[in-house]
Amino acid sequence: MDDAVRLGWRVDNPVRFTEKFDAGKGFHDWTDSEIDQFRATHPLGTMARLTLELALNTAARRCNVNKIERDHVVGGRIVVDHAKGNNRTSVPMLATTRAAIDALPAQPIRFLVTTQFGKPFSDAGMGNRMRKWCDAAALPHCSLHGLRKAMARQLAESGATDAEGMAVTGHKKAATFAYYRKAANQTALADRAMSNLGARADVQPSKDSDKSGD
Repeated sequence: MDDAVRLGWRVDNPVRFTEKFDAGKGFHDWTDSEIDQFRATHPLGTMARLTLELALNTAARRCNVNKIERDHVVGGRIVVDHAKGNNRTSVPMLATTRAAIDALPAQPIRFLVTTQFGKPFSDAGMGNRMRKWCDAAALPHCSLHGLRKAMARQLAESGATDAEGMAVTGHKKAATFAYYRKAANQTALADRAMSNLGARADVQPSKDSDKSGD
């Protein structure tokens, strides 16, 4: 509407003073126990397990997970060209992801995540299949995108800075990554902060040590 005013189509912007809708919580952020529950339902050797491990490891969206190729795994790292800005990331492969890849039979196919017919999933098909896998694990509130949020949370809880986290998730703006990081376990963060403080106190010289004759 501001553009309409600038172009001379209107003399005022009637929506300027309307209140914004609350953003809402968006997709559910998987908890660590929910990730373990999915793994327990879908063991190594299943496409469901591989999809979860790749999505969590790369923090990629469904439109990227379904396009990860074998050639994208280079030197123990996974390279992803993220959608919405096409930010390229190169992240180390976790042991859980390597185990999921190794558990599937080696096949001369281009894509890692495929249908039962060896074809890559469409974007919508990837989301629909993950919905079925989550339902089978009694996780109807979980989705593929929620794993992206879970990785952001895990990175925050591990002590990663915003810049380090963005290097994994592919976000361009720190504010965007911070949105996903909001679900970080505040208790875990507090414990780590106090642990760091305690470690710092341990290496500080005591006042008594400065006294002569000690």
